[in-house]
Amino acid sequence: MRDALERLFDHFERAGYALYLVGGAVRDALLGAVPTDMDLATDARPEAMQALFSRALPGARVVTAGARFGTVGVQLDGQWFEITTFRADKNYGDGRHPDRVVFGTSVREDVLRRDFTVNGLLMDRRGVVLDYVGGLSDLKARRLRCIGDPQARFAEDKLRKWRCVRLATIKGFAIEAATWHALAADADTAGVSCERIGGEWRKFLIGPHFGRGMMLLAASGLWADLIRRLEISRARIPSEGDASALDALPADPAVRLAFLLTGEKALSEVLKPLALPKAMVRAAERYGERRQISADADIVAFKSALADLGRPQFEKLLALQEALAQTAADQRRAAANRACYARIVQTCQPIARSELALSAADLKAMGFGGAAIGSSLTLLLHHVYRRPAANTPEALRAVLAEAIGMETEKDSE
Repeated sequence: MRDALERLFDHFERAGYALYLVGGAVRDALLGAVPTDMDLATDARPEAMQALFSRALPGARVVTAGARFGTVGVQLDGQWFEITTFRADKNYGDGRHPDRVVFGTSVREDVLRRDFTVNGLLMDRRGVVLDYVGGLSDLKARRLRCIGDPQARFAEDKLRKWRCVRLATIKGFAIEAATWHALAADADTAGVSCERIGGEWRKFLIGPHFGRGMMLLAASGLWADLIRRLEISRARIPSEGDASALDALPADPAVRLAFLLTGEKALSEVLKPLALPKAMVRAAERYGERRQISADADIVAFKSALADLGRPQFEKLLALQEALAQTAADQRRAAANRACYARIVQTCQPIARSELALSAADLKAMGFGGAAIGSSLTLLLHHVYRRPAANTPEALRAVLAEAIGMETEKDSE
């Protein structure tokens, strides 16, 4: 990545243009993390950038779809860069995008249009940082503060509200008081697509400090705003008592989804506007459907869930049950399930068909064929779920003989 960045700096400087790293790339580098989003700022106007990239830069792929906002995308050596002309933004009629941009501004004016001070830092190729908004002191204090008037910044682009909570959560920043008050005073996100909000929320679901993040979303009103927009009827509204339960959940986005939306039907449809990964949502549905299993009430269903999910996912289901347990009865059920699972593992009880003492080949040799083999194996598996010690060839043949006798007796009637 560094080689590709050096080539870009060389390419712009040879043409007489300034180029700076900006935003999250500088913030993360100063925090000692590897930057992921490589954003740059330049005094070259969009048409000048396009002319610049028409010159030889081996291996570069240029995308100009964002040129009217001053942004040109460049893929170089497998790394994606977004380079934006210094600009000022004029009016945000839709609460998301500027109605008009003005190019030819100074680098300082370009910084003043940005969201947070820690994202308003620039760095040149020699590592010199330009700070016009106090971003370095805020970064040192791990403080998240809007540039200028926070109400104006959030009104310009309402997605910044979600970004604020997401950055505070994942980076471990405290939200500065005026910034927080502006956010909590108006959590409305009208004009922002649910898909863009889904992109921000997904980072919560897969990131660290999930409990703190959800508490901030709830306290700010953003969680209630999202529930309203999606017309969700059974979402969990996190309270102070949920913080430890949220943090105790496995770091699996599907489990976290299942916890927050326990009892909500048809998650795939309800969450479709967020454009979350389908596999994540389907997994959350599976966890939600099985959240009330009980080894004491139905050992067959309990072990069937274990066979279907596999041990790693089943352990997450048990953790979800423990997190959801609020009443004494729920806590007893969760504890009993955990103890039963431990016995199953410790005593190597059969869970899959492949662990039965009789195989499909054995049944075929006994004269079974077609669908009867599958149904017979299921019958035997459920039998040993209830009686693990009965997993011997002799005992299983006796079960089959009894089942055939009962079927014959039924037919004769």
